[in-house]
Amino acid sequence: MADEETKDNLYTLPQSYVQELLADIERHINIVLSLIDDALTNDEEMKCYISLLIEYANHNFNIKKVLEKEIRDPHMFFNEQTGKEEYVITQTSLLTLQALVLGKHSCRTELNSFGFSMLLN
Repeated sequence: MADEETKDNLYTLPQSYVQELLADIERHINIVLSLIDDALTNDEEMKCYISLLIEYANHNFNIKKVLEKEIRDPHMFFNEQTGKEEYVITQTSLLTLQALVLGKHSCRTELNSFGFSMLLN
């Protein structure tokens, strides 16, 4: 029974997808940090949204942290169907990423409803 509980399935993520995701996260981190800075220094009306902006930043930083942990000492798999290298990640990491991405999406949707855009102008 203990063996069943400790088994962790393995999954793969294309290397190009991970690199694109990290670049996208960096853009989102820069945007949200700029909005937080504006809320703290310039815009009194934005102060009520600071916690939501910080939550969004937190999701991005945590996604980055999980991905960087997986690629720091990567286990690679060559996918013969696509002809591309893929990172091998554990089920635990994949489930963590899924939860963080869903949280980020929810937070972004709420920010959008208040008129915040997470796109570069």
